[in-house]
Amino acid sequence: FERNSETEFLYEEKLGFKNKLIIVGGGHCALALSELMSKMDFHIALFDDRADLNTLAKNRFVHEKAVIESYEKIGEFVIGGANVYVVVMTLGFVFDEIVIRKLFDKEFKYFGVLGSRAKMKPLLKNLEKEGFDKEKLKQIRTPIGLKIHSRTPEEIAVSIAAEIIAVKNLV
Repeated sequence: FERNSETEFLYEEKLGFKNKLIIVGGGHCALALSELMSKMDFHIALFDDRADLNTLAKNRFVHEKAVIESYEKIGEFVIGGANVYVVVMTLGFVFDEIVIRKLFDKEFKYFGVLGSRAKMKPLLKNLEKEGFDKEKLKQIRTPIGLKIHSRTPEEIAVSIAAEIIAVKNLV
């Protein structure tokens, strides 16, 4: 509050989003996560390489949506930062690996990949063998979401959102 006179006060509030959520992959889980996170303090950007994807077309919950030529170019669109949260949920682990490689050197508050433990563990081991920093690889969360036996895209979205909120609030 700022006092302008004895009887008048001026209240100012900074508007805008404090946090940025970047979702890479625009499928059903991304649609559900976008809808849920749109109700929170996150500016949401969504990237996919499939122009004809119906769930991408249906997604009206994000602030930015882009169809990119290839996940090889994702690094050109994603800027790191202390309040940047990245969720990778592409069509499969081959694309997940491309995204991890392209975003690895950037700093994020949260960097998570939806992929299964069975596929992601060997992928991360291979990256380590190639010389990727072991400690930084350990910071990649995979599989993402709280362990609540999620089955549907909506349940998966709730588990991921809860994990992101826990990181944001340092629980």
